[in-house]
Amino acid sequence: MTSTRDPHSAFCRWILRRLDTEDEFYDEAYGTEPRQMLDIFLPEDRTGNVPFVLMIHGGGWQAGDKENFHTLCETFRSWGYGAVTINYRFAPGARIPDMIEDIRHALASLKENAGRYGLQAEKTGSVGGSAGAHLALLYGYSVEDSPVEIAFVASQSGPADFANPEYPEMEVPIVWLIEDATGDSYDYQGAATDLLRP
Repeated sequence: MTSTRDPHSAFCRWILRRLDTEDEFYDEAYGTEPRQMLDIFLPEDRTGNVPFVLMIHGGGWQAGDKENFHTLCETFRSWGYGAVTINYRFAPGARIPDMIEDIRHALASLKENAGRYGLQAEKTGSVGGSAGAHLALLYGYSVEDSPVEIAFVASQSGPADFANPEYPEMEVPIVWLIEDATGDSYDYQGAATDLLRP
């Protein structure tokens, strides 16, 4: 007999959900929206609260998942650091300012719960990939009242120059990704909305 159970049903997601341990926290809510979740990895041999790095996944501002950075989180904790990887709201339902606010809310939640999570939450570094790197750069260089100080930003292939006049005529999908994320038209003709500039 063939099973008719939907593998994406709430029941199956509950069965497959990773369980928290003393060194790992999964799907910690930092807001009320379904995508406002984060995972935390801590070094096993820590003797107190540890500094951490914040990781922001890519996916064209409308795809991807915090799990994309789990392997790098494992690397950071093997070096003695905490690692936090977050989800954020997606375009076109959310725009870049909403995603920036998600980063802020995630950091505020980490600071508020630093004792529970075993983190030093005075400052952090931020690592992003692709669109997540753009968000990390934008947050790190434009947000002046971050609840946790951003000490550095590491960009993994993050777009940073949206106004280069040497870009060729664009006939590629990235244009509509940018338009969905900003809500503005975009033509690579040497002008870029402030929403895109780190």
